[in-house]
Amino acid sequence: MAYRRRINNPRQEPNDICWIFISDKGAGYFNWLKEEDKDEYLDMLNDIGVLMRKVHSWIYARRMDYGVLKYIPSKTGALRENYASSLEAKNQILPRATPRGLKDLVLRIGYYTTLKYAEYVKKLPTKSLSHGRGGKNPDKFGYVGKKEKVELKDKHAEVNFEKKSSDALRKIAQLNTRRMMNILANTWGWTPQEVRWLFKTKDFGFTMGSTAVKYG
Repeated sequence: MAYRRRINNPRQEPNDICWIFISDKGAGYFNWLKEEDKDEYLDMLNDIGVLMRKVHSWIYARRMDYGVLKYIPSKTGALRENYASSLEAKNQILPRATPRGLKDLVLRIGYYTTLKYAEYVKKLPTKSLSHGRGGKNPDKFGYVGKKEKVELKDKHAEVNFEKKSSDALRKIAQLNTRRMMNILANTWGWTPQEVRWLFKTKDFGFTMGSTAVKYG
């Protein structure tokens, strides 16, 4: 499922911060298990679906302190709120509450903004993001037309804020993906390594312990 079907008027392609699905090896195992013991097959699918949804909730719970508040400029009107709301469940691809097949086991979390002026904030020079006062209302940021001079007076702002906040959220996603694998291992009586080959995740340049994030 494409993100664009779930987003109203996006101003950018979402930055994937988490994307987990069943690997080819995992699909082979589950297809075998379905023939051998359908009840166990459905129970395992349900365990995975529940925990994939929890991964989203864990990321969502930490999105402000570790991603949005730490990096997104504060004096940009609704920009912080807009980035934060992009991570709401209604905007993401989550497993079905009761998965009936392997296609239902996909977790894809994107991070984006729908605000037009965000693209201009990203292009502001460092001095506009880091110091200064001035104007009648230095706490208010607005954008009026492409030719209008735009300055952001925010001493706490980060340059390259979108990349920095995206990378921070990906790190949280990586840690919680590992958490999901460990819980499944304990639930099923498997080793974490045995659980990992059931899954494949898009590799965003991070590692999970001594094992790469990309499986399968």
